[in-house]
Formats: sequence, structure tokens, C-alpha cells
Amino acid sequence: MNRREISERLLEAYKASGYSYAELSQKTGIHKSVIHRYLTGDVERIPIERLDAICNVLGLDVNELLGWNEPHDGKIRRTITPQQSCLLDASEDLTDREREMVLKMIESIKEYRGNSGT
Repeated sequence: MNRREISERLLEAYKASGYSYAELSQKTGIHKSVIHRYLTGDVERIPIERLDAICNVLGLDVNELLGWNEPHDGKIRRTITPQQSCLLDASEDLTDREREMVLKMIESIKEYRGNSGT
């Protein structure tokens, strides 16, 4: 895995996380401008302890990110939160139609958040 690929995967996970650079900085203890350089590939090397801190916050496995333990399908794996686990558990007893309704409600909430600026 080369530096560009690592940065691209970090950036993909960062975008999916919904965190701002300031929030990620606060959670990792790494200055936001440094994080930006890591995520855009503007550095030659990322110290492993910093990479590990960023991966922990973004729910990435640093070994997979570095290609040491590549997932079979090439997708980034995320650790799910207890709230996400609860949602998954709650969806087990739903019909396919009910799951579709829940997904539509989630999309409506995301759209509302996007339009309201929150």
C-alpha cells in the first residue's frame, strides 16, 4: 500500500465519519492542519502512533489500512458503535418493507440536517 492509497482511504473514512477537522483534531490530539496534510497526501510519512490515533477515531483497522491484513473484498471495515449495534439488533425482526421505511426515514433526517445547516 503506497502513501497515496493510505491517504485516499483515510480521506474516504474521514468523509464517512461526519467529523470536522477540528473534531478529529480534538479526538486525536493532532493539529487539524497536520491531519489535513495526512488525508490529502501532502506528507511523506505518517508516524504510526498518529496513524493509529486517527484510525481509532475513524473506526479503521490500522493493519487493514496498511495492507497488512487486507479484507477479502477490498472494502474499509469500520468498528460499529453500541448505538449502531442496537439499530442492527432492532432491525432483525422487521420485514423488508419495514426496513425500507426505516432507511427512508434516516435519509429524510440526513436531508433535513443538510438543509437546516446542523
